Amino acid sequence: MLDAPQVTVPALISVHAANHPRQIALIEGTTTLDWQRFDQETSRIAHALRQAGFGIGSNVGVLAVNSIESILLVFGVAKAGACYVPVNGFLSDQQVITLIKDAEVDILFVSAEYAAKVDCSREALPRIRSYNWVGVGFEGAGWKSLKSFVNGCLTEPLPPVDPTSRMVIWYSSGTTGRPKGIVKSFNALQWSAILFGTEMGFRSDSVALLATPVSAAATWLNMLSAVFVGGTIVVTPKFSATAFLALVAKHRVTHAQLVPTQLDAIIQDPALDKADCSSLRAVLSVGSALAARTKSEIRARMTSNFFECYGASEGSATLCRPMDHDEKPGSVGRALLGCEVCIIDNDGVEVEPDVVGEIVARVPFMMDGYYGRPEETAELVWTKSDGRTFLKTGDLGSKDEEGFVFVRGRKKDMIISGGFNIYPADIEAVILEHPEVEEVAVIGIPHPKWGETPVGLVRMRQAGNIEMGELLGWVNDRLGKHQRLQSVRIWSSFPRNALGKLLKNDIRDEYLSAWQSAPYKIKPHQDSEK
Repeated sequence: MLDAPQVTVPALISVHAANHPRQIALIEGTTTLDWQRFDQETSRIAHALRQAGFGIGSNVGVLAVNSIESILLVFGVAKAGACYVPVNGFLSDQQVITLIKDAEVDILFVSAEYAAKVDCSREALPRIRSYNWVGVGFEGAGWKSLKSFVNGCLTEPLPPVDPTSRMVIWYSSGTTGRPKGIVKSFNALQWSAILFGTEMGFRSDSVALLATPVSAAATWLNMLSAVFVGGTIVVTPKFSATAFLALVAKHRVTHAQLVPTQLDAIIQDPALDKADCSSLRAVLSVGSALAARTKSEIRARMTSNFFECYGASEGSATLCRPMDHDEKPGSVGRALLGCEVCIIDNDGVEVEPDVVGEIVARVPFMMDGYYGRPEETAELVWTKSDGRTFLKTGDLGSKDEEGFVFVRGRKKDMIISGGFNIYPADIEAVILEHPEVEEVAVIGIPHPKWGETPVGLVRMRQAGNIEMGELLGWVNDRLGKHQRLQSVRIWSSFPRNALGKLLKNDIRDEYLSAWQSAPYKIKPHQDSEK
Protein backbone atom coordinates (compact mmCIF):
# COMPACT_ATOMS: atom_id res chain seq x y z
CA MET A 1 0.00 0.00 0.00
CA LEU A 2 1.25 3.48 -0.83
CA ASP A 3 1.51 6.00 2.00
CA ALA A 4 -0.47 8.99 0.70
CA PRO A 5 0.94 12.27 2.08
CA GLN A 6 -1.22 14.39 4.37
CA VAL A 7 -0.69 17.99 3.32
CA THR A 8 -1.46 20.70 5.89
CA VAL A 9 -1.71 24.46 5.29
CA PRO A 10 1.66 25.20 7.01
CA ALA A 11 3.40 22.59 4.84
CA LEU A 12 2.21 24.41 1.73
CA ILE A 13 4.38 27.40 2.65
CA SER A 14 7.46 25.41 1.64
CA VAL A 15 5.75 24.39 -1.61
CA HIS A 16 5.02 28.00 -2.52
CA ALA A 17 8.57 29.01 -1.55
CA ALA A 18 9.94 26.42 -3.96
CA ASN A 19 7.54 27.24 -6.80
CA HIS A 20 7.62 31.05 -6.69
CA PRO A 21 10.16 32.17 -4.08
CA ARG A 22 10.19 35.85 -5.10
CA GLN A 23 6.43 36.38 -5.16
CA ILE A 24 5.26 38.62 -2.31
CA ALA A 25 3.57 36.76 0.52
CA LEU A 26 3.15 39.46 3.19
CA ILE A 27 2.84 43.25 3.08
CA GLU A 28 2.71 45.67 6.01
CA GLY A 29 3.21 49.34 5.24
CA THR A 30 6.42 49.58 3.20
CA THR A 31 7.69 46.18 4.40
CA THR A 32 7.28 43.09 2.23
CA LEU A 33 8.21 39.44 2.64
CA ASP A 34 8.43 37.03 -0.27
CA TRP A 35 7.49 33.36 -0.02
CA GLN A 36 11.09 32.24 0.44
CA ARG A 37 11.53 34.56 3.44
CA PHE A 38 8.10 33.62 4.74
CA ASP A 39 9.13 29.96 4.66
CA GLN A 40 12.50 30.64 6.28
CA GLU A 41 11.20 32.88 9.07
CA THR A 42 8.34 30.55 10.03
CA SER A 43 10.77 27.61 10.09
CA ARG A 44 13.12 29.65 12.26
CA ILE A 45 10.33 30.26 14.77
CA ALA A 46 9.43 26.58 14.70
CA HIS A 47 13.01 25.49 15.40
CA ALA A 48 13.28 28.07 18.21
CA LEU A 49 10.13 26.72 19.83
CA ARG A 50 11.35 23.15 19.55
CA GLN A 51 14.73 24.08 21.05
CA ALA A 52 12.93 25.78 23.94
CA GLY A 53 10.99 22.58 24.56
CA PHE A 54 7.71 23.53 22.92
CA GLY A 55 6.35 21.32 20.18
CA ILE A 56 3.59 18.74 19.94
CA GLY A 57 1.24 19.13 22.90
CA SER A 58 2.43 22.64 23.79
CA ASN A 59 0.05 25.60 23.82
CA VAL A 60 1.59 28.87 22.65
CA GLY A 61 -0.20 32.09 23.61
CA VAL A 62 -0.08 35.19 21.40
CA LEU A 63 -1.42 38.59 22.47
CA ALA A 64 -0.50 40.91 19.64
CA VAL A 65 -1.78 43.44 17.13
CA ASN A 66 -1.84 42.48 13.47
CA SER A 67 1.65 42.62 11.97
CA ILE A 68 3.97 40.59 9.78
CA GLU A 69 5.48 39.15 12.98
CA SER A 70 2.09 38.04 14.31
CA ILE A 71 1.32 36.26 11.01
CA LEU A 72 4.73 34.56 11.08
CA LEU A 73 3.96 33.35 14.61
CA VAL A 74 0.74 31.67 13.47
CA PHE A 75 2.56 29.49 10.99
CA GLY A 76 5.81 29.14 12.94
CA VAL A 77 3.86 27.68 15.85
CA ALA A 78 2.04 25.38 13.42
CA LYS A 79 5.27 24.16 11.82
CA ALA A 80 6.54 23.26 15.30
CA GLY A 81 3.46 21.08 15.77
CA ALA A 82 2.39 23.21 18.72
CA CYS A 83 -1.03 24.82 19.22
CA TYR A 84 -1.58 28.55 18.65
CA VAL A 85 -3.73 30.29 21.28
CA PRO A 86 -4.74 33.80 20.18
CA VAL A 87 -5.63 36.15 23.03
CA ASN A 88 -8.10 38.94 22.34
CA GLY A 89 -6.58 42.31 23.25
CA PHE A 90 -10.05 43.80 23.83
CA LEU A 91 -10.50 41.74 26.99
CA SER A 92 -9.86 43.20 30.42
CA ASP A 93 -6.60 42.44 32.21
CA GLN A 94 -8.31 39.84 34.41
CA GLN A 95 -10.10 38.21 31.47
CA VAL A 96 -6.77 37.88 29.65
CA ILE A 97 -5.24 36.13 32.66
CA THR A 98 -8.27 33.82 33.00
CA LEU A 99 -8.06 32.84 29.34
CA ILE A 100 -4.30 32.17 29.43
CA LYS A 101 -4.71 29.98 32.52
CA ASP A 102 -7.65 28.08 31.03
CA ALA A 103 -5.65 27.32 27.86
CA GLU A 104 -2.65 26.09 29.88
CA VAL A 105 -0.34 28.33 27.87
CA ASP A 106 3.35 27.33 28.15
CA ILE A 107 4.99 30.35 26.47
CA LEU A 108 3.58 33.80 25.73
CA PHE A 109 4.31 36.22 22.87
CA VAL A 110 3.08 39.77 23.44
CA SER A 111 3.31 42.97 21.38
CA ALA A 112 4.22 46.24 23.09
CA GLU A 113 0.63 47.52 22.97
CA TYR A 114 -0.51 44.79 25.35
CA ALA A 115 2.54 44.23 27.56
CA ALA A 116 0.97 46.14 30.46
CA LYS A 117 -2.04 43.78 30.45
CA VAL A 118 0.09 40.86 31.61
CA ASP A 119 3.29 42.38 33.03
CA CYS A 120 1.88 42.93 36.50
CA SER A 121 0.15 39.54 36.61
CA ARG A 122 3.08 37.19 36.10
CA GLU A 123 2.65 35.66 39.54
CA ALA A 124 -0.85 34.58 38.49
CA LEU A 125 0.68 32.63 35.57
CA PRO A 126 3.28 30.35 37.18
CA ARG A 127 3.07 27.88 34.30
CA ILE A 128 4.91 30.41 32.09
CA ARG A 129 8.54 30.50 33.25
CA SER A 130 10.34 33.84 33.51
CA TYR A 131 12.36 33.20 30.33
CA ASN A 132 9.27 32.34 28.25
CA TRP A 133 7.85 35.87 28.04
CA VAL A 134 8.65 37.05 24.50
CA GLY A 135 8.15 40.58 23.19
CA VAL A 136 6.93 40.94 19.60
CA GLY A 137 8.70 43.99 18.21
CA PHE A 138 10.18 45.10 21.53
CA GLU A 139 12.40 44.04 24.41
CA GLY A 140 12.72 45.20 27.99
CA ALA A 141 13.07 44.10 31.59
CA GLY A 142 11.65 40.60 31.90
CA TRP A 143 11.07 40.32 28.16
CA LYS A 144 13.06 38.47 25.54
CA SER A 145 12.57 39.89 22.04
CA LEU A 146 11.25 37.68 19.26
CA LYS A 147 14.40 38.56 17.31
CA SER A 148 16.67 37.22 20.04
CA PHE A 149 14.37 34.22 20.61
CA VAL A 150 14.92 32.99 17.01
CA ASN A 151 18.50 34.22 16.63
CA GLY A 152 20.80 31.54 15.21
CA CYS A 153 18.02 29.00 14.62
CA LEU A 154 17.85 26.88 11.49
CA THR A 155 15.56 27.57 8.55
CA GLU A 156 15.36 24.00 7.25
CA PRO A 157 11.95 22.30 7.06
CA LEU A 158 10.74 20.32 10.08
CA PRO A 159 9.13 16.88 10.01
CA PRO A 160 5.44 16.95 8.98
CA VAL A 161 2.91 17.40 11.77
CA ASP A 162 0.05 15.07 12.62
CA PRO A 163 -2.92 16.56 10.73
CA THR A 164 -5.32 15.36 13.44
CA SER A 165 -3.50 17.24 16.21
CA ARG A 166 -4.73 20.60 17.43
CA MET A 167 -3.55 23.68 15.53
CA VAL A 168 -5.47 26.43 17.33
CA ILE A 169 -7.64 27.10 20.37
CA TRP A 170 -10.02 30.02 19.79
CA TYR A 171 -11.95 31.42 22.70
CA SER A 172 -15.63 32.03 22.16
CA SER A 173 -15.94 34.98 24.52
CA GLY A 174 -14.11 35.13 27.82
CA THR A 175 -16.25 38.10 28.87
CA THR A 176 -17.99 36.37 31.77
CA GLY A 177 -17.08 33.38 33.89
CA ARG A 178 -14.80 30.67 32.59
CA PRO A 179 -14.08 31.10 28.86
CA LYS A 180 -14.58 28.27 26.35
CA GLY A 181 -11.67 27.24 24.16
CA ILE A 182 -12.63 25.92 20.72
CA VAL A 183 -10.09 23.34 19.55
CA LYS A 184 -9.49 23.04 15.80
CA SER A 185 -7.17 20.51 14.19
CA PHE A 186 -4.83 21.00 11.22
CA ASN A 187 -7.27 18.96 9.13
CA ALA A 188 -10.23 21.13 10.10
CA LEU A 189 -8.43 24.35 9.19
CA GLN A 190 -7.25 22.90 5.90
CA TRP A 191 -10.86 22.12 4.98
CA SER A 192 -11.84 25.64 5.99
CA ALA A 193 -9.22 27.05 3.61
CA ILE A 194 -10.26 24.74 0.77
CA LEU A 195 -14.02 25.32 1.03
CA PHE A 196 -14.03 29.06 1.72
CA GLY A 197 -11.22 29.57 -0.78
CA THR A 198 -13.22 27.79 -3.47
CA GLU A 199 -16.44 29.68 -2.72
CA MET A 200 -14.67 33.05 -2.62
CA GLY A 201 -12.59 32.44 -5.74
CA PHE A 202 -9.08 32.54 -4.26
CA ARG A 203 -6.21 32.06 -6.73
CA SER A 204 -2.44 32.41 -6.61
CA ASP A 205 -2.77 36.03 -7.76
CA SER A 206 -5.23 36.88 -4.97
CA VAL A 207 -4.42 39.74 -2.58
CA ALA A 208 -6.20 39.41 0.77
CA LEU A 209 -6.47 42.33 3.17
CA LEU A 210 -6.69 41.43 6.89
CA ALA A 211 -8.72 44.22 8.50
CA THR A 212 -9.89 42.30 11.60
CA PRO A 213 -7.69 40.95 14.42
CA VAL A 214 -5.88 37.64 13.96
CA SER A 215 -7.17 36.80 17.45
CA ALA A 216 -10.65 36.46 15.90
CA ALA A 217 -11.51 33.12 14.32
CA ALA A 218 -13.25 34.66 11.30
CA THR A 219 -10.05 36.47 10.27
CA TRP A 220 -8.51 33.08 9.53
CA LEU A 221 -10.93 32.50 6.64
CA ASN A 222 -9.13 35.03 4.44
CA MET A 223 -5.67 34.36 5.90
CA LEU A 224 -5.74 30.57 5.45
CA SER A 225 -7.36 30.76 2.01
CA ALA A 226 -4.62 33.11 0.80
CA VAL A 227 -1.85 30.93 2.21
CA PHE A 228 -3.41 27.78 0.77
CA VAL A 229 -3.28 29.09 -2.81
CA GLY A 230 -0.01 31.03 -2.43
CA GLY A 231 -1.52 34.50 -2.70
CA THR A 232 -0.55 37.73 -0.92
CA ILE A 233 -1.68 38.97 2.50
CA VAL A 234 -1.83 42.70 3.31
CA VAL A 235 -1.66 43.31 7.05
CA THR A 236 -2.97 46.41 8.77
CA PRO A 237 -2.51 46.87 12.54
CA LYS A 238 -5.52 49.16 12.95
CA PHE A 239 -8.61 49.68 10.81
CA SER A 240 -9.84 52.99 9.46
CA ALA A 241 -12.20 53.32 6.53
CA THR A 242 -10.01 55.84 4.71
CA ALA A 243 -6.87 53.73 5.15
CA PHE A 244 -8.72 50.58 4.09
CA LEU A 245 -9.87 52.16 0.82
CA ALA A 246 -6.37 53.46 0.14
CA LEU A 247 -4.86 49.99 0.68
CA VAL A 248 -7.40 48.39 -1.65
CA ALA A 249 -6.40 50.78 -4.42
CA LYS A 250 -2.66 50.70 -3.75
CA HIS A 251 -2.26 46.91 -3.60
CA ARG A 252 -5.13 45.98 -5.94
CA VAL A 253 -6.76 43.98 -3.16
CA THR A 254 -9.00 41.19 -4.42
CA HIS A 255 -10.38 39.79 -1.14
CA ALA A 256 -11.42 41.58 2.03
CA GLN A 257 -13.24 40.47 5.12
CA LEU A 258 -15.02 43.03 7.28
CA VAL A 259 -17.51 43.26 10.14
CA PRO A 260 -20.71 45.36 9.96
CA THR A 261 -19.30 48.27 11.99
CA GLN A 262 -16.41 48.53 9.53
CA LEU A 263 -18.76 48.39 6.55
CA ASP A 264 -20.89 51.13 8.14
CA ALA A 265 -17.76 53.26 8.55
CA ILE A 266 -16.82 52.72 4.89
CA ILE A 267 -20.18 53.87 3.49
CA GLN A 268 -20.04 56.98 5.71
CA ASP A 269 -16.51 57.86 4.55
CA PRO A 270 -16.50 60.59 1.86
CA ALA A 271 -13.51 58.84 0.26
CA LEU A 272 -15.66 55.90 -0.87
CA ASP A 273 -17.22 57.59 -3.87
CA LYS A 274 -13.79 58.45 -5.30
CA ALA A 275 -12.09 55.20 -4.25
CA ASP A 276 -10.90 52.62 -6.78
CA CYS A 277 -12.45 49.34 -5.64
CA SER A 278 -12.46 47.74 -9.09
CA SER A 279 -9.95 45.06 -8.06
CA LEU A 280 -12.28 43.53 -5.45
CA ARG A 281 -13.44 40.04 -6.37
CA ALA A 282 -15.00 39.27 -3.00
CA VAL A 283 -15.90 41.28 0.10
CA LEU A 284 -17.10 39.10 2.96
CA SER A 285 -19.17 40.35 5.90
CA VAL A 286 -18.79 38.32 9.10
CA GLY A 287 -19.46 38.52 12.82
CA SER A 288 -23.08 39.68 13.04
CA ALA A 289 -26.12 40.56 10.95
CA LEU A 290 -25.67 43.40 8.48
CA ALA A 291 -28.34 46.07 8.14
CA ALA A 292 -30.18 45.89 4.81
CA ARG A 293 -29.40 49.51 3.94
CA THR A 294 -25.67 49.01 4.62
CA LYS A 295 -25.65 45.94 2.42
CA SER A 296 -27.44 47.82 -0.34
CA GLU A 297 -24.97 50.74 -0.25
CA ILE A 298 -21.91 48.48 -0.21
CA ARG A 299 -23.19 46.63 -3.24
CA ALA A 300 -24.06 49.83 -5.10
CA ARG A 301 -21.07 52.01 -4.17
CA MET A 302 -18.20 49.62 -3.39
CA THR A 303 -18.60 46.25 -5.13
CA SER A 304 -21.32 43.91 -6.33
CA ASN A 305 -19.04 40.99 -5.41
CA PHE A 306 -20.44 40.93 -1.90
CA PHE A 307 -20.80 37.86 0.34
CA GLU A 308 -22.26 37.50 3.81
CA CYS A 309 -21.26 34.63 6.10
CA TYR A 310 -23.23 33.27 9.02
CA GLY A 311 -21.56 30.74 11.26
CA ALA A 312 -20.02 29.79 14.57
CA SER A 313 -16.38 29.04 15.33
CA GLU A 314 -17.39 25.66 16.71
CA GLY A 315 -18.43 24.53 13.24
CA SER A 316 -21.24 25.95 11.11
CA ALA A 317 -21.34 28.09 8.00
CA THR A 318 -23.79 29.45 5.47
CA LEU A 319 -22.91 31.85 2.69
CA CYS A 320 -25.09 34.47 1.06
CA ARG A 321 -23.56 34.76 -2.38
CA PRO A 322 -23.77 37.85 -4.64
CA MET A 323 -26.70 36.49 -6.64
CA ASP A 324 -28.68 35.65 -3.48
CA HIS A 325 -29.16 39.12 -1.99
CA ASP A 326 -31.98 40.18 -4.31
CA GLU A 327 -33.48 36.73 -4.72
CA LYS A 328 -33.67 35.99 -0.98
CA PRO A 329 -33.56 39.28 0.97
CA GLY A 330 -33.03 38.76 4.68
CA SER A 331 -31.47 35.33 4.20
CA VAL A 332 -27.95 34.40 5.31
CA GLY A 333 -27.73 32.14 2.28
CA ARG A 334 -27.35 28.41 1.94
CA ALA A 335 -24.89 26.02 3.53
CA LEU A 336 -21.26 26.47 2.50
CA LEU A 337 -19.89 23.98 0.00
CA GLY A 338 -19.50 20.59 1.72
CA CYS A 339 -21.63 21.60 4.72
CA GLU A 340 -25.16 20.77 5.87
CA VAL A 341 -27.66 22.76 7.95
CA CYS A 342 -30.81 21.46 9.65
CA ILE A 343 -33.48 23.03 11.88
CA ILE A 344 -34.70 21.14 14.96
CA ASP A 345 -37.39 21.74 17.58
CA ASN A 346 -37.02 21.64 21.37
CA ASP A 347 -37.40 17.85 21.31
CA GLY A 348 -34.57 17.42 18.81
CA VAL A 349 -36.86 16.59 15.90
CA GLU A 350 -36.13 18.04 12.46
CA VAL A 351 -38.86 20.50 11.45
CA GLU A 352 -40.59 21.23 8.15
CA PRO A 353 -39.43 24.06 5.83
CA ASP A 354 -40.14 27.60 7.05
CA VAL A 355 -40.69 26.49 10.66
CA VAL A 356 -38.53 28.23 13.25
CA GLY A 357 -36.25 26.08 15.40
CA GLU A 358 -32.63 25.77 16.47
CA ILE A 359 -30.03 25.80 13.72
CA VAL A 360 -27.67 22.79 13.76
CA ALA A 361 -24.81 22.18 11.35
CA ARG A 362 -22.37 19.56 10.14
CA VAL A 363 -19.15 20.79 8.49
CA PRO A 364 -15.76 19.29 7.54
CA PHE A 365 -14.06 21.89 9.77
CA MET A 366 -15.95 20.98 12.94
CA MET A 367 -14.19 21.59 16.24
CA ASP A 368 -12.66 18.71 18.17
CA GLY A 369 -14.41 20.07 21.25
CA TYR A 370 -14.10 22.67 23.98
CA TYR A 371 -10.66 22.54 25.59
CA GLY A 372 -10.90 20.61 28.85
CA ARG A 373 -14.70 20.72 28.87
CA PRO A 374 -16.06 17.39 27.57
CA GLU A 375 -19.45 17.78 29.26
CA GLU A 376 -20.16 21.10 27.58
CA THR A 377 -18.96 19.67 24.26
CA ALA A 378 -21.40 16.77 24.58
CA GLU A 379 -24.28 19.18 25.22
CA LEU A 380 -23.81 20.67 21.73
CA VAL A 381 -24.12 17.40 19.82
CA TRP A 382 -27.33 16.51 17.98
CA THR A 383 -27.52 13.12 16.24
CA LYS A 384 -29.65 12.82 13.13
CA SER A 385 -31.79 9.73 12.52
CA ASP A 386 -29.13 8.38 10.13
CA GLY A 387 -26.50 8.46 12.91
CA ARG A 388 -24.54 11.51 11.71
CA THR A 389 -23.63 14.11 14.32
CA PHE A 390 -24.30 17.84 14.06
CA LEU A 391 -23.45 20.76 16.35
CA LYS A 392 -26.13 22.96 17.87
CA THR A 393 -25.52 26.66 17.26
CA GLY A 394 -27.79 28.12 19.93
CA ASP A 395 -29.36 30.25 17.18
CA LEU A 396 -32.98 30.23 16.09
CA GLY A 397 -33.90 30.27 12.44
CA SER A 398 -35.73 28.61 9.60
CA LYS A 399 -34.82 27.05 6.25
CA ASP A 400 -36.99 27.28 3.17
CA GLU A 401 -37.55 24.56 0.59
CA GLU A 402 -34.57 25.77 -1.46
CA GLY A 403 -32.23 25.53 1.52
CA PHE A 404 -31.95 29.26 2.29
CA VAL A 405 -31.49 29.97 5.98
CA PHE A 406 -33.10 32.86 7.87
CA VAL A 407 -31.68 33.65 11.31
CA ARG A 408 -34.03 34.98 13.99
CA GLY A 409 -31.47 35.49 16.78
CA ARG A 410 -29.92 33.67 19.71
CA LYS A 411 -32.11 31.07 21.36
CA LYS A 412 -31.31 32.53 24.78
CA ASP A 413 -32.22 36.02 23.51
CA MET A 414 -35.73 35.02 22.40
CA ILE A 415 -38.39 36.98 24.26
CA ILE A 416 -41.51 35.14 25.46
CA SER A 417 -44.23 37.72 26.04
CA GLY A 418 -47.77 36.69 26.91
CA GLY A 419 -47.07 33.23 25.51
CA PHE A 420 -45.80 34.56 22.16
CA ASN A 421 -42.25 33.98 20.90
CA ILE A 422 -40.68 37.27 19.88
CA TYR A 423 -37.45 37.29 17.88
CA PRO A 424 -35.34 40.42 18.50
CA ALA A 425 -33.78 40.22 15.03
CA ASP A 426 -37.21 40.80 13.42
CA ILE A 427 -37.79 43.97 15.43
CA GLU A 428 -34.21 45.20 14.96
CA ALA A 429 -34.59 44.93 11.19
CA VAL A 430 -37.67 47.21 11.33
CA ILE A 431 -36.00 49.80 13.59
CA LEU A 432 -32.97 49.95 11.30
CA GLU A 433 -35.24 51.00 8.44
CA HIS A 434 -35.58 54.39 10.12
CA PRO A 435 -33.03 56.76 8.53
CA GLU A 436 -32.00 58.35 11.86
CA VAL A 437 -31.07 55.04 13.55
CA GLU A 438 -27.41 54.00 13.33
CA GLU A 439 -27.52 50.86 15.47
CA VAL A 440 -29.99 48.97 17.61
CA ALA A 441 -30.27 46.21 20.20
CA VAL A 442 -33.64 44.78 21.23
CA ILE A 443 -33.73 43.04 24.61
CA GLY A 444 -36.38 41.43 26.76
CA ILE A 445 -37.02 42.86 30.22
CA PRO A 446 -39.31 41.66 33.05
CA HIS A 447 -42.98 42.62 32.89
CA PRO A 448 -45.52 41.93 35.71
CA LYS A 449 -48.28 40.78 33.34
CA TRP A 450 -46.62 39.49 30.18
CA GLY A 451 -43.55 37.91 31.78
CA GLU A 452 -41.25 39.76 29.38
CA THR A 453 -41.60 42.70 27.05
CA PRO A 454 -39.26 44.02 24.35
CA VAL A 455 -37.32 47.28 24.67
CA GLY A 456 -35.33 48.93 21.90
CA LEU A 457 -31.97 50.55 22.62
CA VAL A 458 -30.77 52.75 19.78
CA ARG A 459 -27.69 54.68 18.79
CA MET A 460 -28.73 57.59 16.60
CA ARG A 461 -26.97 59.07 13.58
CA GLN A 462 -27.47 62.56 15.01
CA ALA A 463 -28.95 63.28 18.43
CA GLY A 464 -32.06 65.43 18.61
CA ASN A 465 -33.37 64.82 15.10
CA ILE A 466 -36.30 62.76 16.39
CA GLU A 467 -38.00 62.31 19.76
CA MET A 468 -38.03 58.81 21.22
CA GLY A 469 -41.81 58.87 21.52
CA GLU A 470 -42.10 59.63 17.82
CA LEU A 471 -39.63 56.84 16.98
CA LEU A 472 -41.55 54.41 19.22
CA GLY A 473 -44.79 55.15 17.39
CA TRP A 474 -43.08 54.83 14.00
CA VAL A 475 -41.67 51.41 14.92
CA ASN A 476 -44.79 50.00 16.60
CA ASP A 477 -46.95 50.97 13.62
CA ARG A 478 -44.80 48.57 11.58
CA LEU A 479 -44.76 45.68 14.04
CA GLY A 480 -47.21 42.92 14.83
CA LYS A 481 -49.35 43.52 17.93
CA HIS A 482 -47.41 40.97 19.99
CA GLN A 483 -44.04 42.47 18.93
CA ARG A 484 -44.66 46.06 19.96
CA LEU A 485 -41.97 47.72 22.01
CA GLN A 486 -42.58 48.94 25.55
CA SER A 487 -40.10 51.77 24.97
CA VAL A 488 -37.22 53.01 22.87
CA ARG A 489 -34.22 54.57 24.57
CA ILE A 490 -31.03 56.19 23.36
CA TRP A 491 -27.88 54.20 24.16
CA SER A 492 -24.47 55.80 23.75
CA SER A 493 -22.46 52.65 22.94
CA PHE A 494 -22.81 48.89 22.95
CA PRO A 495 -20.32 46.34 24.32
CA ARG A 496 -18.85 44.14 21.59
CA ASN A 497 -16.55 41.19 21.04
CA ALA A 498 -13.42 41.24 18.86
CA LEU A 499 -15.46 41.08 15.64
CA GLY A 500 -17.84 43.85 16.66
CA LYS A 501 -20.73 41.54 17.57
CA LEU A 502 -23.06 42.98 20.19
CA LEU A 503 -22.95 41.24 23.57
CA LYS A 504 -26.65 41.04 24.40
CA ASN A 505 -26.17 39.67 27.93
CA ASP A 506 -23.96 42.62 28.84
CA ILE A 507 -26.39 45.07 27.24
CA ARG A 508 -29.34 43.60 29.15
CA ASP A 509 -27.43 43.68 32.45
CA GLU A 510 -26.43 47.30 31.82
CA TYR A 511 -30.01 48.30 31.07
CA LEU A 512 -31.50 46.53 34.06
CA SER A 513 -28.85 47.98 36.35
CA ALA A 514 -29.66 51.47 35.12
CA TRP A 515 -33.41 50.86 35.49
CA GLN A 516 -33.13 49.55 39.03
CA SER A 517 -30.68 52.21 40.23
CA ALA A 518 -32.32 55.19 38.51
CA PRO A 519 -36.11 54.69 38.40
CA TYR A 520 -36.58 58.41 37.85
CA LYS A 521 -34.77 58.03 34.50
CA ILE A 522 -36.19 54.72 33.38
CA LYS A 523 -39.79 54.35 34.48
CA PRO A 524 -41.36 51.00 35.50
CA HIS A 525 -43.06 49.25 32.61
CA GLN A 526 -46.71 50.06 32.07
CA ASP A 527 -49.30 47.29 32.12
CA SER A 528 -50.42 47.99 28.58
CA GLU A 529 -52.48 45.71 26.40
CA LYS A 530 -50.80 43.65 23.68
